[in-house]
Amino acid sequence: MEVLMIADLIVIGICVLLGFLFRSGKGAFLIAGYNTMSPAEKAQYDEKKLCRLMGKFMFVLALLWTLIMIGHALDNAILHTAALVLFFAVTLAGALFLDKRAKK
Repeated sequence: MEVLMIADLIVIGICVLLGFLFRSGKGAFLIAGYNTMSPAEKAQYDEKKLCRLMGKFMFVLALLWTLIMIGHALDNAILHTAALVLFFAVTLAGALFLDKRAKK
């Protein structure tokens, strides 16, 4: 169990660190899809806005992963499962939302 807790804390830490990096308006090269676009395609997006939105997204994912960890630590299957379903739903919705909101 301790190994899973450490792994969860590492995932949460990475999400929080990336959240701060993106919120500062930097790190666009880490965003999958954006970093492989041609310069003409990148010109359609507001890079700073994309990074700020991605930062918020990472903080939400960190919060949801914290709920997953708490559900697992308390052996609460309902909390664990609900947080896991929310995590995947937010990930899918976030991918669709970020594309639309970051365009110029």
